[in-house]
Amino acid sequence: MRLAKLREKDHPGDAIDVYQAQVEPLVQRTNNTAYVEAIRLIKKIGQLTKGLGKEGEFAEYVGSLKTEFKAKRNFMKLLDRLR
Repeated sequence: MRLAKLREKDHPGDAIDVYQAQVEPLVQRTNNTAYVEAIRLIKKIGQLTKGLGKEGEFAEYVGSLKTEFKAKRNFMKLLDRLR
């Protein structure tokens, strides 16, 4: 995670891949603290994709999370607040 943070500026795509890989395991923990951490990473992914001009890809990513984790109501509430 520290390396991803360092690569954000010059290689945002690399950082995005690392952050996305961390989101699912966090959500699978099924607790609110992990959900908040996942949302923090998702926000970071959103910032990086926007910087790359790939807002559409971010919207697709969020949509896939909503589909995959629709049963996790507390996570869905946090995810809906991203907008």
